Amino acid sequence: MSNKKLFFLVFFCVLIPNLLNTNVTSWDTRWTIHTAYSLISEGDLDLDEYADYLKKNDNYGIWKERDHIYYFFPIGVSIISVPFVFIAEYIYELILVVNPEIKTKLAAQGITLFNVSNYYYILEYFIASIIVSICAGMCFLICRKYLSIRDALIITFVFAFCTSLWSIAGRALWMHGPLILFLLIVIYMLISENLNVKKVIWMGLLMAFCYTIRPTGIVFFGVFLVYFLFTNRKFASIYFLSGAAIFAWFFILNYSLYNNILPPYYQFYADIINGNGYPNFFEALAGNMISPGKGLLIFSPIFVFSAIGVYMKIKMKDFSIMDFFFILLFLGYYISIAVVTKWWSGWSYGPRYISDTLPVLIYFLIPYFKYPEFFKKTSRKVLNYVFIVLVIASLYIHTRAAISFRVWNDWNGVPNDIDYHPERIWDWKDPPFLR
Repeated sequence: MSNKKLFFLVFFCVLIPNLLNTNVTSWDTRWTIHTAYSLISEGDLDLDEYADYLKKNDNYGIWKERDHIYYFFPIGVSIISVPFVFIAEYIYELILVVNPEIKTKLAAQGITLFNVSNYYYILEYFIASIIVSICAGMCFLICRKYLSIRDALIITFVFAFCTSLWSIAGRALWMHGPLILFLLIVIYMLISENLNVKKVIWMGLLMAFCYTIRPTGIVFFGVFLVYFLFTNRKFASIYFLSGAAIFAWFFILNYSLYNNILPPYYQFYADIINGNGYPNFFEALAGNMISPGKGLLIFSPIFVFSAIGVYMKIKMKDFSIMDFFFILLFLGYYISIAVVTKWWSGWSYGPRYISDTLPVLIYFLIPYFKYPEFFKKTSRKVLNYVFIVLVIASLYIHTRAAISFRVWNDWNGVPNDIDYHPERIWDWKDPPFLR
C-alpha cells in the first residue's frame, strides 16, 4: 500500500475516535468560530452583531475598548476555520432550501447554526478533529522517511493517543492543533530530498503565520531563520521575505483595528518581556517538565525515549545540524513559555503550552526504531518492555482527559481554583489524571 493511501488510512483511524468522542473542553475558544463567521458574513473581524447577547452573558474572551467588539485571543485559528465555516454554512443553507420550515422551527427555539448559546461547539470540535487527524497523517509520513510501515504506525499511535494531541488539541479549537500541524508540515519539507525555493517560501509563510496563532509562534519562525542562515543564505533570504509578508499584513491589520501593531492579547506578552514577568521562571521550567499537575514527563512519560533517541543519534554519528536546531526549537519554546506569568496554562489539562513542540519530541522517537542494533539483545528486550509500559501509562493519562470533562472541571476548580492556587500543581497526592 502506498504512503498516500496509508496517510488517509491513518487520517480516518484518528478522525473517527475523535468525532465519536464528544467531550468538548471549550473556554478560550468559544468565539473562534464566530469570528470566522463574521469574516464570511460581514467581511470584518468584529463581533458587534453579538452585542445584545454579550450584554446579558459572560464576556470571557471578548475585548471592547473602542467602538467595536473583538475576540481577545489571536485571529490565526479563526482564519484557518473560515473554509470549514463557509462549507458548514453552505450545507445549512442547502438544508433550508430543501425544507424551509426547518428555519422557522429552529428560529422559534432561538437556534441557528452559529448561535453562541447553542451548537457552535459541534463545528468547533469537528474542525479540531480534522486538524489532529491531519497531524497524525503527517507524523506517519515523516516516520516513513526512516522507518518501516509497522514502526511508523507505532510512533503515529503514540503521537495520536498518548500525548496532548488526544487530550487537548482534539477536544476544542485551541491554538495548539494548528501550531502542531504547521510545524509537522515544515519538518516534512525540511527532511525532503529536494528542498527547493517553493518549499522554502511555504515554510516562511507557515512559520510566520504561527505568530498570528500564538505569540510564542515567533520562536518557530526565528529558529528556522537561523537554521537557514547557517546552511543556505539564499534560502534564508527567501524564507525571511515570505515570512515578512505575513508579519506586515498582521501588523497593518492590528493597527487598523486597535491603533497598535500588537493586538491586546500580544500586549500582555510584551509587558512580560518588558520586565513585568519572570517571578516563577525556574518553577515554571521544573513544573512544565516534572510537576504532577503539568509535567510533560509525568503526563507523557514515553518521551523519555525521545532523550534516548537523541543519545542514539549522537553515538551513531547521525546527529545533524538540522537535529541541533530541532533541539534548539524545543528548548527555545520551553524557555519562552516559562517566562509567562501564568505558566500553568490556566484551566486546562497537563502540559498544554509545551504541546506545541510535540512534532520535535516525536521526531526523536524515530532513532529508537531506526537502530535496533544499538543496544545489546537483552537490553533491547528490557527497553521494549519499558516502552510498552510507558505507552500504556501515557495512553491512560491522556484518555482520562479526552473522554471525561469531569477530570478537567473537578481538578481545576476543586478544592480551589487552580488560577488562584497554582501551588496545587505540585500536589503529588492529587494529580489530575487520578481524579
